[in-house]
Amino acid sequence: MTSDESDPPRLQRLPDEALIDPADLVVGRSAIAGEGLFTARPFRAREVLMILTGEVIDAAECARREAAGNVYIYWIDDDRYLDGAPTRLARFVNHACAATAIPEGRDDRSLYLVALRDLAAGEEVAIDYDFPEIYRRCRAVNPACLGEACAVARAQGGF
Repeated sequence: MTSDESDPPRLQRLPDEALIDPADLVVGRSAIAGEGLFTARPFRAREVLMILTGEVIDAAECARREAAGNVYIYWIDDDRYLDGAPTRLARFVNHACAATAIPEGRDDRSLYLVALRDLAAGEEVAIDYDFPEIYRRCRAVNPACLGEACAVARAQGGF
């Protein structure tokens, strides 16, 4: 996912080196699924939470790895994906239809994870995984799922 030119600018408090596995994000028990990623301090809307790094792969390799069970892959553009499995904290970002963060372009090998709104300390960082099957799975296990009210799910035929 990339940022639209009309989006407000990102806020970045820390240098890039400190955003790979930042101390301001911690792993904890998630009501969404197993373990999740949580804020250790408040963040402002549009603030960079972390940098997502990993191996850049093409669509065919993405499909192969997903079929093998890899669930840590982020979309960069039409034929490039980021396998975030090597990033310690990135693997704990769960799905939520009402996301608190969004991946945005950084460079050709990484993404920023940016807060969509102000986040209080202790809030879970979650993104909308944005593919049809996730909405069916989400609704089955997550009482907070937006279900049919989720515009993305309706547009993609998720329900």
